[in-house]
Amino acid sequence: MREFQKIRPSRLKEIKDFIYNLDVEVPYYSPRSLIERAKIAKEDLWINNGDEYRYDDIDDDNVPYIKRLCVNYLRHNTASYDELLREYFSPAEVAYGFPILRSKINQAIADTYPYLKDVALEGTKEVKPPKSYKSVPDWAKGD
Repeated sequence: MREFQKIRPSRLKEIKDFIYNLDVEVPYYSPRSLIERAKIAKEDLWINNGDEYRYDDIDDDNVPYIKRLCVNYLRHNTASYDELLREYFSPAEVAYGFPILRSKINQAIADTYPYLKDVALEGTKEVKPPKSYKSVPDWAKGD
């Protein structure tokens, strides 16, 4: 397990500054278009994972689920800011910066889509980077 303590403090500051200075833009879609895009992306994910669920299995009356689906779609399918982190920083540094970046993207989603604000900002009020590299998703670690 790689510990973040091995990253120089000056480098930690560089990571934070890099993220805080990113101009995060989230595209605007009408609510109907956003929901359709999010549902199609979810269906694609299910198909890629070999699941048997389909677009029509998504309950449109489950508003909290639809809102979460839209926020996830916007965060994962419209921005590749995590790739920027991987381009400039080591895997351990990316793992450190990822929660900060996620919070910034969620804030941009909340600013662009006020009706998704409650879901987008859920759990991001006090963002702290993880204590170790091990607690970060594999895809955020890079090669």
